[in-house]
Amino acid sequence: MILFHLFANSLKDEKEAAEEASKSKYILLLMRPYEIRTPMNAVIGLTNFIMDDNPKKELLEPLNTLNFCTQNLLVIINDILNLSKIEAQKIEFEKRPLNLFGLVKRRKRIFIAKQKEIHLTIDFDMRVPPFTLCDATKMRQILTNLISNAIKFTKKGGVDVILERLEEEGNTIKLLFKEKDSGIGILTEKAETIFDSFTQASSTTVREF
Repeated sequence: MILFHLFANSLKDEKEAAEEASKSKYILLLMRPYEIRTPMNAVIGLTNFIMDDNPKKELLEPLNTLNFCTQNLLVIINDILNLSKIEAQKIEFEKRPLNLFGLVKRRKRIFIAKQKEIHLTIDFDMRVPPFTLCDATKMRQILTNLISNAIKFTKKGGVDVILERLEEEGNTIKLLFKEKDSGIGILTEKAETIFDSFTQASSTTVREF
């Protein structure tokens, strides 16, 4: 019995030590993106400052590329932070007035810059109010992921982004975003498994894309 209790206490101590080490690693990983984001914002700010200062024509293209890359890196950093907050159950939603039509149009301009031989159209329900209260950052992330994935897997034809107004109750409005493309598509039997971590509908997808 004494040996059993000693063994049980030893296991308990090891378990607590492992949990404490895991918690320390988690806090470290959570803090790193915050530390990276600060210099990233400085790089973006300096890039925009130089671009606004009438730089030489031959510098415009590399500056635009630098700006595009740093903005993408900032999105990735924010995604890591959001994932950490979700796991810690600390996710928060902001409510600010947002012009959804303007947001969708800006996404269109960004993705047209990819210069792929496909069309990108926006079908916007004009019954949607000019401004809605929502989380602009998360809305931007969702639209960026939605449209970029559609473009990524579409070689011919095009991508259609559709926004519909469904219903309104009091001060709340329900909107529906839909995406339709002529890309490779997803087999019905694979529609659920693709939401698992590190899963693709087909092994050839990884090699090709």
